[in-house]
Amino acid sequence: MAKKDMSKESKVLYQKLGDTWYLFTEIKGEVIFTALPKEVNPYDKPLEIYEIIEKTKAKIGNVAA
Repeated sequence: MAKKDMSKESKVLYQKLGDTWYLFTEIKGEVIFTALPKEVNPYDKPLEIYEIIEKTKAKIGNVAA
């Protein structure tokens, strides 16, 4: 089985609705979004956001396979 390339650059949109930040991105032509934990501000904690993106990409990759 061929190894999937997960290193492609992704554009990410952050949107705050009320007290909650949301992350939006597109993976394989599908729009993916997730609510970020209450204590996470994407402008204060970029490393944590990167980890969330990578975990989401891994989940989507497993579902889409």
